[in-house]
Amino acid sequence: ALSQEIASALSAAISPQTQKFLERKPTENPVAYDDFLKARDLRNRSPFGSAPALREGEALLKSAVQQDPNFAAAWCSLAEIHAINTFWGIDGSPARLAQADAAIAQALRLAPDAPDTINALGTYAYYAYRDYARAIEQFEKLARLQPNNPTVFSSLGLIQRRQGHWAESLANLRRAVELDPANVAYTRNLLDSLRHARRWDEVRAAHQRLVALLPDQLHEQLDLADDEFSATGSFKAEDELLARLSPAQRDFPSAIFYRKEWASLRGDYAEFKRLDQLQPAFEDEDDPALSAIKAASNYFAHGDTAAVRARLAEPLAEWRARVEREPANTKGLAYVGCMEALLGNASEARQIIRKAADMMPESRDALDGPIYRFYVAWVWAVTGDNDQAIAELDRVIRKPSLFPVAVLRVLPAFAKL
Repeated sequence: ALSQEIASALSAAISPQTQKFLERKPTENPVAYDDFLKARDLRNRSPFGSAPALREGEALLKSAVQQDPNFAAAWCSLAEIHAINTFWGIDGSPARLAQADAAIAQALRLAPDAPDTINALGTYAYYAYRDYARAIEQFEKLARLQPNNPTVFSSLGLIQRRQGHWAESLANLRRAVELDPANVAYTRNLLDSLRHARRWDEVRAAHQRLVALLPDQLHEQLDLADDEFSATGSFKAEDELLARLSPAQRDFPSAIFYRKEWASLRGDYAEFKRLDQLQPAFEDEDDPALSAIKAASNYFAHGDTAAVRARLAEPLAEWRARVEREPANTKGLAYVGCMEALLGNASEARQIIRKAADMMPESRDALDGPIYRFYVAWVWAVTGDNDQAIAELDRVIRKPSLFPVAVLRVLPAFAKL
């Protein structure tokens, strides 16, 4: 094996346990292995939590385990995808959680001591159950087997930021990038934490590395210009980028998505409305329900009640039904609360949004907790209590979060603050 040849060339001593893992073939089925590699590459290159990427990856991995039911690494990856669907509220159903349980059980039956299984068990504990202690235990176990495995540092960094240990988290996420600088997922994770910490010089540097890793993905260049606005409150980078794009590039779905966002932040209502009618949602980058809420917020700010109702009718019906089936889906509750606020149902909106925020306090999740406090502020602003909205926003901006002041100042929902 290549790994053994490299070890021999370096005169490295390989423990019997490591030797066993090196000699073990993941699968004898080339079709299954090809599906597995495609799913892994897709997950690495796609924004984390992207619903379309998760769907495609799930289909590839299901094909892999159908081709080879004893393919433990594919069962590991499938368990992780099911767990991530649960965590992000993409599918918070008991059936989805049961699929995660079944997949990790199958991996443990086939290869209980394999590094892939240990890693997947940590990821599963984290994303399916928010069991940080069990997840950390697994990643520390993996670290004893593979001290320089960048996954260990990345995973520990992701958990630590949920726990509010931001300095330790950043150190581990930086270490993962140092060990594997070409890994897109590790760079994305570090970039996300730097944004939360509002370390804008480091955000620029990390995002420029990401653009270099993905030169063919226009949305990364658009996102870099978006970061510049978050840092400075200036549209200069966005204007310069749009001026460099060809007419065809300007009409890419990703470009329309960002142009619509920027028109909203500039207060260019006519351009926003034109682009929203042209492309209501960009599913690869944004949840269609969230796109609807953002659009309806603009229509609400301009007094277009009919447009608000038209934009929210379908997603509100969908998410009302979803939260009935998935009462623990905090994202769904937040969406329903925001939509009820825009439709003028103030009392119901406030009750729902408080429930969502209470279910996801910062003590449970220091990364997502401020998002739900932001939603509380947003609902209070839309329903007319500016003082309460400002008090909530004060909490948000004093914490690491994805809400820089430059953006908060120009969101339509906060126009009256």
